[in-house]
Amino acid sequence: MMYRIRNWLVATLLLLCTPVGAATLSDIQVSNGNQQARITLSFIGDPDYAFSHQSKRTVALDIKQTGVIQGLPLLFSGNNLVKAIRSGTPKDAQTLRLVVDLTENGKTEAVKRQNGSNYTVVFTINADAPPPPPPPPVVAKRVENACGCRTARQRTGAQSV
Repeated sequence: MMYRIRNWLVATLLLLCTPVGAATLSDIQVSNGNQQARITLSFIGDPDYAFSHQSKRTVALDIKQTGVIQGLPLLFSGNNLVKAIRSGTPKDAQTLRLVVDLTENGKTEAVKRQNGSNYTVVFTINADAPPPPPPPPVVAKRVENACGCRTARQRTGAQSV
């Protein structure tokens, strides 16, 4: 009888020590364009994640999971929005950090989707809109009028007839 109670207590203790609902990162897919990039993380189980901008050109993705992510860094040509995805220093021992380096300033959104016991988290990064071009310069030109007097006439980028 004591043997059964002890086994039951050990089994209960092991069950309580095992992280419940812990998700495992199984795949990373990247669609990398000039103005928009999509990073799709696939998980077995419901992931606990967060993201933050470390700077305007760096996004940190924190995933509640231990271990090492194989295949990093992912290096890209640098001609599109995402330049690289690499491991970073996590905030604690139960977290993995992915760092996304961008070629331009960008903003990030995340959407989580479920398919049975599998989940995907899609991070969409949009490049900031470029600033508008500066207005054409104002040029002053001296013109002689019919009386031979010089006057200053303002001109913008358009020509007068």
